[in-house]
Amino acid sequence: MHALRWHWKTSHRVQELWRRRPRASTETIDVRIPAGVASGGRVRVPGKGNAGTMGAPAGDLYLIVEVRPHPFFERRGNDLYTRVPVTVSEATLGAKVEVPTIDGRSIVRIPPGTNSGSTLRLREKGVPSARNGARGDQYVEIQVVVRSRPTSAFAT
Repeated sequence: MHALRWHWKTSHRVQELWRRRPRASTETIDVRIPAGVASGGRVRVPGKGNAGTMGAPAGDLYLIVEVRPHPFFERRGNDLYTRVPVTVSEATLGAKVEVPTIDGRSIVRIPPGTNSGSTLRLREKGVPSARNGARGDQYVEIQVVVRSRPTSAFAT
């Protein structure tokens, strides 16, 4: 009989706690994601977590960041990689071409005799570090593109 009474009290206590549990609520909050946070990084939002017990303040909310891939840039750490098509004449004679960066466009000088697959480095044009703000580099891979049809000037 004693075990049955204990079971009843335990069951009653569980039902009482179930009635007093915190209710799920929705709240919209604005969160500033720092520049340079990579996929899998955590962002802490103080005071927006679950309610504390016995009148304690609310805990912190942790968000796990997932960064979508970019159509032009590939990220490796704080460095960015991109490919830029150039013509045979630009690669042979050298040229200045516009390259997309995360800050806008930048003019890059291609040295004469550049081969397809060569990589140029743009210092501090990469992603800023989430910890100290130091920026990575951007690497530009040169892809020499050959026209499929000759222009009318060369056709005889």
